[in-house]
Amino acid sequence: MGSGSLAAMAILESGFKDDMELEEARDLVRDAIRAGIFNDLGSGGNVDLRIIHLDGSTDYLRNHETNNEGSVLRAQVVRPGGPGAPVFAQGTTPVLAKTEYTVPATAAEGAVAPSIFDLIEVTETTFEAAAGAAASK
Repeated sequence: MGSGSLAAMAILESGFKDDMELEEARDLVRDAIRAGIFNDLGSGGNVDLRIIHLDGSTDYLRNHETNNEGSVLRAQVVRPGGPGAPVFAQGTTPVLAKTEYTVPATAAEGAVAPSIFDLIEVTETTFEAAAGAAASK
């Protein structure tokens, strides 16, 4: 049982009844698998069904439903730097404040590993012009 099993079991337990018709049972199982898929981020995206008949024969319904088909969504994604991606000139977003920290040498350089309290120099620069420009927009 996978990570979507709790949602699936809730649907199965609430909808099951004795002597269900094949179509009704198939719909119940499909709905249970859907619940597992859509209520759990770790579950897959396709509904596959295996029907076991009373005579022992089976039917395998591969991709009975493919509700989470991702190719359409992936085709719409614009990757940074890729075709159609927006290009922003440097300075498009004003810097309102900038804080620089200089820390002592690292343990690899023979010093004791620094903590936040070991800062030896703190330089804070506020870009007043950028802040004023952003406030006036």
